[in-house]
Amino acid sequence: MKNRKYIIMPMLLALLSVATSCEQEELPPAVPDSDAVEVTATIGDAQDTRVSQPEDNKYVFDADDQIHIVGWTGNWDEYNKPWSDPTDTWWNDAVSTYNGYKWKTEPYMRWQNGDGLQHNFLAWWPEGFVKSDQDLTEIEITLTGDYKKDDILLARWTGERPADNTLPLRFNHLLSRFDVHLFFRNEYTTYSDISIETKLKNTVKCNLMTGEVDAKSATGDYVRMQARQHPDDNYHWSGTCITVPHEFNGELLTIKFTGNGEEKTINYEHTGQLTFRSGQRTTLYLIVSKEKVELRDVFVTDWETAPDIDGGEAEEEI
Repeated sequence: MKNRKYIIMPMLLALLSVATSCEQEELPPAVPDSDAVEVTATIGDAQDTRVSQPEDNKYVFDADDQIHIVGWTGNWDEYNKPWSDPTDTWWNDAVSTYNGYKWKTEPYMRWQNGDGLQHNFLAWWPEGFVKSDQDLTEIEITLTGDYKKDDILLARWTGERPADNTLPLRFNHLLSRFDVHLFFRNEYTTYSDISIETKLKNTVKCNLMTGEVDAKSATGDYVRMQARQHPDDNYHWSGTCITVPHEFNGELLTIKFTGNGEEKTINYEHTGQLTFRSGQRTTLYLIVSKEKVELRDVFVTDWETAPDIDGGEAEEEI
């Protein structure tokens, strides 16, 4: 019995050693806190703003949202170019995932040591919008017509390594937002089945390294607006879409609806020039009569700022 006991114990120890070894190999390597890059992310000027929109002008990241980050050192314009030389890889190239509380980055990003050394970071959302080995100086964007999918955020940061190792990414909207609010004249007792098609451009080229969109490259002529509930219930219908930065004038909208039981189609021509810019929202307030659509107001604001117009007052002016 004693001999059997001594034989079993070494076997158990050996098995335990193998199991422990396997567990250690599956764990990620330890990362020294002194080198790890800690990520925070916000949108625009507001703190702790994120991506989805629970209400007008408020954005929040959802759990499992991801951003892609690339980083290099030196002057900003001395960035890596893996699209022309596969061996010219980024110093940092990672995906950061929001778990509802903080960002977890894989693989770990690290600060490079050196007095006065400048670090540069470029980040975008959605993460799969482009790949890090694509030519980031010439990216073509084609809109889907879904404002939830077409919104693109871009963040750029440059500076020396912070004392707390935190990389504060502040995202801005790369494209433009377009809103339309409709007021139906009192000659309509009922109105339903409302839809708007636009003649706005839906394809454009951009340089992510500079954050610039080439408005002259804009092509296409169709972006459909999606109905969106507006905080002011006095508007009879509100819609929105993402468009590419460009200048526009001429026949802008085709408005279809059922009014007083009759199917109607009315075109709206904007006689002035509309300039859609990156990170800005253009808003039109239109009055719909039986034969035409009239312009009441046009506003251009920052993306997160809505014009303060009371729908009730506009109705009284009709």
